[in-house]
Amino acid sequence: MYDVGDNFDELYDQMVVDKQNSLLTIRVGFVGFTILVWDHFITFGDEMELIWKQPKTFMSSLFLFNRYIIPLGFIVDLFAYISPQFSTSGCKRFVRYQAAMNQIGVHVAALMMLRRVFALYTQKILSATLAIFFVIWCGVAAYVVMCGGPVPHTPAVHSCTLIFQGKFYVLATSATWFELAFETIVIGLIVARTLPYRPCRNANTIARCLLVDGLIYYAVICVVNVTSIVMVSSCPPGIRNMFGQIQLTMTVTMMSRITLSLPKTHRRIMRVDVPIASRWQDASTILPPVAFSWPGHSHLGSTEEPESGSEMMSMSERHI
Repeated sequence: MYDVGDNFDELYDQMVVDKQNSLLTIRVGFVGFTILVWDHFITFGDEMELIWKQPKTFMSSLFLFNRYIIPLGFIVDLFAYISPQFSTSGCKRFVRYQAAMNQIGVHVAALMMLRRVFALYTQKILSATLAIFFVIWCGVAAYVVMCGGPVPHTPAVHSCTLIFQGKFYVLATSATWFELAFETIVIGLIVARTLPYRPCRNANTIARCLLVDGLIYYAVICVVNVTSIVMVSSCPPGIRNMFGQIQLTMTVTMMSRITLSLPKTHRRIMRVDVPIASRWQDASTILPPVAFSWPGHSHLGSTEEPESGSEMMSMSERHI
């Protein structure tokens, strides 16, 4: 509750603003969920062919977790936004669930990007360093989850939403900065690994797919996270964490897209209807060596032959 004393006009103004902020939060939440569901429907055919009809792996399990468990959890968030049934004490406990679902969805997507880096690089020091950074980020995010609280509302609003107040301003934005730093490192490593093979020379290569998908994913994540940081740092309490909903739904949507894009590209390059799993993380173990370009072009998109054919084989063996 807001402390407004006996000033009715002030109370009324606060109730109007609070109601407007609450409706805006609810609308943004439903817009984000609509994007997620719409993308799910239009890519469901690819999902059936590339995921459900193939042997399950760790990566496909992560994909399905973000594809189904996170959206189902977000439905509970939407219910909390519009339900008058939450008590003050109940909402204090529930907002930790909201924060946890957001962080889990984001970290599962980051783990899937980390797996791509592991597939592209054999340097153990690089992989270990990035894994340690990921673990530190997880620790910061876990602490953020424990520090969240409910948005204070006037009697005109019955809604349970998350906010970070006081000294936790900096903490909440720090977790987002960690995500931006992690994604920047990951996309930098992907770019560094694919550019030597000149992916711009040929659109139908694995290198081009890895590069373009990675850049699109990074652009979306960067815009969403920077906007979220600005809002958490400068907006009034009612809408401060509003963009966290878009952060989650867009991360899950983009990760689903690029995860399905790679095996589709592989099948197109192979020019065959592969009857068994062709997901990028499984291709080396169940298919002939992956063709990284169209016939007549060199592997991975370069106009020149790679320095060593064994390099391409080793990349394939690392489950590209």
